[in-house]
Amino acid sequence: MDIFFLQVNELKKRCRELYIYGAGLYGQNIYKILKKNNISVDGFIVSEIGESESLFDIPIYSIRNISLDNVGIILGLNRHNTVDVLKLLRQLNFDESKMLIGSEYIDRGAVRGGYDEIPTIEITTRIGCRINCRYCPQSSLLSKYFCGKNDREIIMSFDVFKECMKNVPQEAVILFSGMTEPLHNSYCIDMIDYALNKGHKVDLYSTFSEVSMDDVKTISKLPLEFVGLHVADKRKYANIINDEEYYQKIEFLINAKKKDGTPFVSVCNSQTEPDDRVVDLCEGKYEILTTMLDRAGNLQDESLYSKKTLHGKISCSLCGEQLNHNVLLPDGTLLLCCMDYGMEHILGNLRYQKYEQIMLGKAMQQIKAGLSGDEKVNILCRKCSCANLVEDV
Repeated sequence: MDIFFLQVNELKKRCRELYIYGAGLYGQNIYKILKKNNISVDGFIVSEIGESESLFDIPIYSIRNISLDNVGIILGLNRHNTVDVLKLLRQLNFDESKMLIGSEYIDRGAVRGGYDEIPTIEITTRIGCRINCRYCPQSSLLSKYFCGKNDREIIMSFDVFKECMKNVPQEAVILFSGMTEPLHNSYCIDMIDYALNKGHKVDLYSTFSEVSMDDVKTISKLPLEFVGLHVADKRKYANIINDEEYYQKIEFLINAKKKDGTPFVSVCNSQTEPDDRVVDLCEGKYEILTTMLDRAGNLQDESLYSKKTLHGKISCSLCGEQLNHNVLLPDGTLLLCCMDYGMEHILGNLRYQKYEQIMLGKAMQQIKAGLSGDEKVNILCRKCSCANLVEDV
């Protein structure tokens, strides 16, 4: 049994009750993982109660309305929120020996950019994704991207990529993911190699679908920081061709190692319950995460994780108030983030502007005014699952 589950069971023995702190994507995935391993919890704890007072038929409690005497807590939060909640629990004199950090199990120690000072540029290498997942607002992106501009670049050329890279800060993380399958651009591996040679940390999020085994092996040798693997699901919500070659690629990837001996793949997820054969291949190596979100209201489905519209001051749980995890489109357009499939927040164009100039521009200043509480400014963030309320101190 994985050491994480041994630690959870030991915590249950020592404590009166066991709770997951966080009812969002991480908290829900921690719950599913524990349930799969026959470990029960007594409820969820959150900093702010939302519209629902229960999840998976167990109660949700506000941190202000629950006794923390002799309870165990598993933090089911992303790394940014984990820092904030740790500060809060310390202020409440919570015994940290009765706490586990769930993100360390889910992320397996992988650290991505986009947190606070470190910007991340997320590359959309083409417009129109052949994977066309059910829970991905491709139609919204296509209609807005080509509205009145039918001649816009569909495929990001290597030249455009290099032009944009000239305007990106050296410390920026380059993430090949964006709003499509990045490897369906034939220049993608060259782009990854180019960014690495420029000294950037590079991440990749891919299905590896319709990619040759030779290319998979080439990519596995690259010094990538973070690799997210999106796998086939039982209901085929993701249009991944799961033929024999596909399973061979998955088996190769989940067993691949970096030069330092750590796993090449950092995390796995799928649109719904993962394909049975993929589950068997990942057994004992990876938990496959399945919680899907509504992309800040760009998708409508009762099975998606969504959030009520927030009022007052807010911040992003992924990149704080810096808002520096941005999405680059094939023609150089820079969007606010990976939720903005409707292209509501166009920040500028990296082909012609320095990143620092864009981040000080009018579009970003308006968004930050909205974050600060000016509700006359219509911002996508207010209905985003990654948004948090900011309390005045």
